[in-house]
Amino acid sequence: MNQDCTSVKTEDLQSVQKTIRSGFVWLGTASIVSQILDAISTLVVIIYIREADMGVATLAVQFSKCIEAFIALGVGKALVQDNALTDKETSSLFWFASVFGIGLAVGLIPVAWGLSSFYHAPMLVPLFLVCLLDLVFLNIGEVPKKLLERRLEYSKCTLIFVIATFVSSLVKIVLAVLGTGAWSLVLAYTSYGFVFMVTAFAVSKYRPEWHFNRSECKRFVQFGYKYCLSNLIETLNKNIHYFVIGKYFDHAILGMYRVGYELAMTPALALLNVVNQSSYAVFAKIKDKKDELSKIFAWNQGNIAIFAMVPIVFILFCSEDIFSLMDGGKWMPAVQFIPFVLGIAFIKSLVQTFPELYRASGKPEYSLRTDIFECFLICIFFAAALAICALMGTNDDLSLKILFVSWLLLFVPLFFYHRKLAKKLIDTGFRSMLRSISKAGAFFGVAYGLSFPLRHFQNVLPWQPWFHMVMEVLILLACIGWYMKWIQKSPTISSK
Repeated sequence: MNQDCTSVKTEDLQSVQKTIRSGFVWLGTASIVSQILDAISTLVVIIYIREADMGVATLAVQFSKCIEAFIALGVGKALVQDNALTDKETSSLFWFASVFGIGLAVGLIPVAWGLSSFYHAPMLVPLFLVCLLDLVFLNIGEVPKKLLERRLEYSKCTLIFVIATFVSSLVKIVLAVLGTGAWSLVLAYTSYGFVFMVTAFAVSKYRPEWHFNRSECKRFVQFGYKYCLSNLIETLNKNIHYFVIGKYFDHAILGMYRVGYELAMTPALALLNVVNQSSYAVFAKIKDKKDELSKIFAWNQGNIAIFAMVPIVFILFCSEDIFSLMDGGKWMPAVQFIPFVLGIAFIKSLVQTFPELYRASGKPEYSLRTDIFECFLICIFFAAALAICALMGTNDDLSLKILFVSWLLLFVPLFFYHRKLAKKLIDTGFRSMLRSISKAGAFFGVAYGLSFPLRHFQNVLPWQPWFHMVMEVLILLACIGWYMKWIQKSPTISSK
């Protein structure tokens, strides 16, 4: 009897892993395509845009992304993990999300003038107002998209994401070539939301009924508002560096920094979105099975670590090559930020999987606690870094590096706090976490050892910088082959 139960548990766990792998494949494909499109569009944009325009557009877009934390007041996430959703409730949630999005956008119109005054940038007013349209579109398309996630239809989610990204990238390129400056980034951002909305309805074939009952939204809002508060602070934590740099440094420096940050951080954030989207629904389905959830979470951590390491190594050794190709090297100063941002990207990609675990397990308040704690740490560490810079009279470059060091250090207390909360949901310890990332560490050591000599002699290599980048790709492919053959093994499932 025990053997039969063990066999069933093993098959269930393998089925869960298969589902997450399917999510990795489909959402990973979407991530790769979006990165390629974004990279191409960015290369074109930075040829035609000024550093100051990049900085102002960054402020408008990133503030808008913070507001996206309130999309549908979190009812989209709530319906994914709810096991008793009805068609009537789905319609009520759709109309709630749509009206909420319109009302929120209208209510935030005065904020545009406040931002303009705070950052001494009059152009922020029209840019931010246009960005608010994206909020309306995303709210309307939220319920159809989340219904696809609930049904684990990752291929359709991928289609929505790819189409929206393609149109947004095309808009960005065309407008940049036409010389619209900061508008090329803002209008591309807004067009993404519009296409997302249209495609979500077309792909899901969802048609809401003319039905609304406020009481049917109650339990979803009760879950969702906790998620939104957590997501807001989490989004602030992700973007506060833009706001600090935009306030205490020149807008041109912010534009330069953003280019370097996007290059180093985008692969990690894209990976994190893939992992969270593909694992959230699965975590929710096994949230009451602690042993299975523990094994799947540890397995996820290991996948995240190795997936993140591949682009990190490439960017670490090839960032100078990439920036040398951009508008005659105009953006080359951004290279100095790359190693710091890559370190932050790797740690962040691991730490940010914990909030998704909390939400899927029906404990969004845990995520809220950790996000508040992280926000507190950021304020303390950033304030200390800026105070040190003021006392030392450091230049802008050194000040930014000190800021990055403080950013890295704050993850130490944050990690311990996550571990304390996660122990209530999964069996976790230092050894299991170290095992999860040890394979990625081995991969990095081998790849770094092979890449460093090539980097040292890259100035004497022919056909630069293309030859060096091609060689780096070949080294990474060889390391991936070595990893798959000698290091990677199928996850072992204990029968105890």
